[in-house]
Amino acid sequence: AELEAKRSLSWCLADVVTPAEVAARRGHEICLEFLASIGGAARFWADLVEFPGRIQSSDYKLDLLSKPSLLNLPAKRAWLHERLEAVVGDADAEALSLVAHHDNITDGLCAQLGVD
Repeated sequence: AELEAKRSLSWCLADVVTPAEVAARRGHEICLEFLASIGGAARFWADLVEFPGRIQSSDYKLDLLSKPSLLNLPAKRAWLHERLEAVVGDADAEALSLVAHHDNITDGLCAQLGVD
């Protein structure tokens, strides 16, 4: 029964908006966190992996990057890959150098990637 409940919350027809996406669009952070905690955000995250540009979309009243629990690792990875691609394009991975100070890892990196 629990597995069926998770599946019904998360997976639906491609053109149907999931409860997790509705929560993100309406700014219901606690609701999205709850859905994520019970497995109800899997479809939402899968869609974001496929279209990572939507993570910072104005369609969502939540800043999905502001709290680690709002995205899973594959969605974060897809977003970071897209941002790196936008910044460095087809640069050789050997030539890519992102400099970060050990006392504040994100200092400077966010600016380089265009993140506020």
